[in-house]
Amino acid sequence: MKPIIFAVTAIALYGVSTVVIEQKLAKLNSLTILVGEFAITLAFAILVRQILIIKDPANAINLAFPTEKATWIALLILGVIVFVANFLFCESLILGGNAVVITSLMILMPVVTIAVRTIWIRETPNMYCIAGYVLAALSVLLVAKGSIK
Repeated sequence: MKPIIFAVTAIALYGVSTVVIEQKLAKLNSLTILVGEFAITLAFAILVRQILIIKDPANAINLAFPTEKATWIALLILGVIVFVANFLFCESLILGGNAVVITSLMILMPVVTIAVRTIWIRETPNMYCIAGYVLAALSVLLVAKGSIK
């Protein structure tokens, strides 16, 4: 149950951040927003790490960094992907995109994830996945149509 609670909380926080960007930060540059977000994220990560060490040094989270070159390359690629995704998301809001329409496109994230996973592990999608693709596309169309003023 914990993963579901974490995911729902993350989605709620992403929704709040999307509205804040659209309503209050749209006058800023996307790169400025990203640098600010990443600086605050780093500060919070260091703060939480220090609190955990002070609270119980024996059970503090082990931050063992990987030693394999392939793992570092994968982390580098992942970092670039996350940065580009966040930049494009912020840019879509700053360029005047409607937060409801843009976030409704996030309904397609499971579809894209399943498609990437299908290609990655070389399996064909089943009928449930294909039906999900169709329903996700229809839901995006309905939300976009309903939110256009």
